[in-house]
Amino acid sequence: FMMRLPQAAGIVDGLADHTIPAMMAVSVNLDPSVFSLEAAPGKPGWGQAPAVLRFLQEELVPWLDARYRTRPFRIGFGSSSSAIFAIYALFSAPDLFQVAIAAGPMFAETDYARVSGILEAALTRRAPKRGWLFFTQGDQPEISKDLESFQAMLRRHAEAGRTSLRWSFDPEPRENHGSLGP
Repeated sequence: FMMRLPQAAGIVDGLADHTIPAMMAVSVNLDPSVFSLEAAPGKPGWGQAPAVLRFLQEELVPWLDARYRTRPFRIGFGSSSSAIFAIYALFSAPDLFQVAIAAGPMFAETDYARVSGILEAALTRRAPKRGWLFFTQGDQPEISKDLESFQAMLRRHAEAGRTSLRWSFDPEPRENHGSLGP
């Protein structure tokens, strides 16, 4: 599942030469604002992440499973605001996605303290006992502190034994937010 089909379809197509098993790419193709974790004054439609997550769990995945020969292994991919959503979905519904790929999660466009609180609460409630998170970020000094805080939160949960989620951060110093996303 991805929020940006062209990039994901290209990745799947490029790896389909026996590098990866057969895979189906599905895009929810929604306005990026609906993936936000919190409502924002003056921004209608923001804060719909829980509703999008319910849609994936209760409607889209069952519909796909009923019509296609699927396996219970799903990857969520997002860029920018949908990257934050991919992380949220992995933490909130660990049976929905086993892997989240977050290209340029845009902490800088949100109130990081509130968003990190939402992510940490989700991780605390439903910590994935397995799973993998890969996230990357371009050269964006304005969010380096947020990225360090996010990684520290992941380390605290792992060290306390609250999750066995594996994660990897890949900084991309020659990239920027625009070149990581669509």
